[in-house]
Amino acid sequence: MIWFHGGAFVIGQSSIYDASTLSGFGNVVIVTVNYRLGPIGFLATDDDTSKGNYGLWDQQMALQWVHDNIRSFGGDPNLVTLFGESAGGASTFLQALYPKNKGLFKRIISESGTAMCPWAYSERNTVGRFSKLLGLRLNCSIATNAELLKCLRSKPFEDLITNAQVGTKEDEIYRPEWVPVVDGEFIKQLPPDVFLYPETMIADGRNALADLDLLIGINDGDGGFITMVSLLPFVQSKVTPTSSALQIVNSYVTNSMLTDRFGLTTASLVDAMSFLYTNWSEPMTNDTYLHKILSMSSDYQFFMPAKLSARAHAKVQHPERHTYMYLFTHRSSFARSIPWVPGAGHGDELPYVFGFPSTMQKGLNFQNSLPSDEVSLSEEVMTYWTNFVKTGDPNKPVPVRKTWPEFDVHSEHYLDINTRLSVKSRMDAARTAFWTELAPKMLQNVHDFHRPDSATAHNTNVPVFNHILG
Repeated sequence: MIWFHGGAFVIGQSSIYDASTLSGFGNVVIVTVNYRLGPIGFLATDDDTSKGNYGLWDQQMALQWVHDNIRSFGGDPNLVTLFGESAGGASTFLQALYPKNKGLFKRIISESGTAMCPWAYSERNTVGRFSKLLGLRLNCSIATNAELLKCLRSKPFEDLITNAQVGTKEDEIYRPEWVPVVDGEFIKQLPPDVFLYPETMIADGRNALADLDLLIGINDGDGGFITMVSLLPFVQSKVTPTSSALQIVNSYVTNSMLTDRFGLTTASLVDAMSFLYTNWSEPMTNDTYLHKILSMSSDYQFFMPAKLSARAHAKVQHPERHTYMYLFTHRSSFARSIPWVPGAGHGDELPYVFGFPSTMQKGLNFQNSLPSDEVSLSEEVMTYWTNFVKTGDPNKPVPVRKTWPEFDVHSEHYLDINTRLSVKSRMDAARTAFWTELAPKMLQNVHDFHRPDSATAHNTNVPVFNHILG
């Protein structure tokens, strides 16, 4: 198992993830990987002077190293699984779509992050603008990208990291500055184009993904942290005596989210989204806008990308490959959860996956003595994960308490993971239909919006969704 840590491609480190408990419990060899982050890992220009994605190349080099050397550590190079959370989960998909990785791993586990998450990709021009802003902050010439890059490479890495946050609050609503981009080499298509319309996937990337088993999932409170640090401060900064927080959410946030996703929107679509995300069974309170923005953010940032990625994989997978999906909903006894976020927050499944290692104890606030049902839940999660690694099926070879059925495009089964395991189907069906059916239909006759066809499917310069504001 090869672990890619999360952190929005900006922060994080492998040392937090002591995998010795998981390794011993499941009898698997685990490699945790560091990769370059922030501008050091993902600085790009609007031409080929700096293509970006250096952090992804670091990961790819680690995959090749494991393939070449893991036998010396008791591992099997023909039975490798990538797994990661958040940006690490998105990385597993990006590595899966890179054709030259074919044969380096057999399965992927994606926890709360796929390549389709809006925070996991950006336009070259957008990141190129941030690169120039970083150069100006560090007194570099931006007359040409070559001069800019030469100057930035001469700076101490501390200066690059300290000054990396160059965007405005509005720039950072949906993604940080330094993320993967379409470089024409490692990433050849915008991820939303790939996963919403998998039939348009470039053939070699589709074939690579189709030959893998996939286990993918999210936490029911995944959107809480990103809402708290990005969307919520922005909304609160816009509140005036005549514009309440709820009004800002109903107008500005819905508009900007739809535009970020589709490149444009209409007043009628904004109204439809606002209507859908209103809880009409509850009276209006001071927290109404918090629950509404959380639902929208969770769907856009996590739920829809995971659901559509699972659907895409199930559509293209070879007959002998499998797709499994989960929703982690257990609210831990030790969780420092945000009061208005229900269930499991972003990253709350991690101690259960890794068997409560001491390296996570301080950050996650759990004690040496844990409730027996949470210890049991961790054992069940580790069993599912390592079973999947060995066989492509989380239900074997080690017996499990609840059989986890495969996800397919008809049933869309998923496992609700908490201390009372249960199988459910069609997660958030109405909201999924809004993002995948209603919104594209309402926009299909609007100027500059188009769905893929044979003329655009393999043209990396013509994204399905025309990002007018990008």
